[in-house]
Amino acid sequence: KMHQAAQNLLLKTLEEPPHYAVFLLLCTTKEGVLQTVRSRCQTLTMAPLPEGTIEEHFRKTYGEYNEKARAATLLSAGFLGKALEIYQSSDSDEVTQSKQLEQALLNEDAVAVFRTFQFTEREGLLAFYNAFSLHVKRRLRDCKPEEKRFYANLVRLWDSAGDAMQANINVKFWNTNLARLCLSASKQNP
Repeated sequence: KMHQAAQNLLLKTLEEPPHYAVFLLLCTTKEGVLQTVRSRCQTLTMAPLPEGTIEEHFRKTYGEYNEKARAATLLSAGFLGKALEIYQSSDSDEVTQSKQLEQALLNEDAVAVFRTFQFTEREGLLAFYNAFSLHVKRRLRDCKPEEKRFYANLVRLWDSAGDAMQANINVKFWNTNLARLCLSASKQNP
């Protein structure tokens, strides 16, 4: 993060840059950049890609769009490079974390559940949310009859949290509340 004093020092260079230089200033929100700096820059808004664009890339590159490619697309949160990385690896961090969270819930290990939710950035939290959502839905589909209630409760609660997350993506808030939500689902399991 560039503080106000540093941004003010950068102004002279932006006003009269060397002929051979091109500057790329990257930020997560434009509000963090002084108006005087913004006025000397061209803004390029870079948003995550739509799922359809990533799907099209998979079809062109691999000739198909299989379940692994679909999962990679969901886990990537709209970033093509991340989707390809997930697709080409055996297990992503999010998939590993999903398996660990599932095990912690089955063992009713509250400390391990809360340790899972240590995200500091929105993208990491959303990628994990998508990964765990996919994981528990697969488990519900493939589980033993006596496990159905546990996974069904977890899917229902997880999906309802996803709707609320779209409205408020305060990472600290959701770290705590998703952990509590998971624990409440596991306590509903007889």
